[in-house]
Amino acid sequence: MVENVKLIIDVRNLTAPERLKKVSRELDKIASGELAQIIAGDSRLPEMAPKIIKSIGKAELIRTWQGEDGFYYALVRKTE
Repeated sequence: MVENVKLIIDVRNLTAPERLKKVSRELDKIASGELAQIIAGDSRLPEMAPKIIKSIGKAELIRTWQGEDGFYYALVRKTE
């Protein structure tokens, strides 16, 4: 886990529409400027994260990576 993350958003085993809704809903729980970490099992996360975050419009993507555990991560900062 990355330091100073205020919220972990686990979207493993969710469909694409469910992931989008969950990330949007969960981001409402933190303040502007705070960090959230998204966990996914989908290898397309690094490719799709910029589009997902842009479509939500509440955060900016900081970075994506694959963890040693085989899952995919995105670090975002809430902007609203």
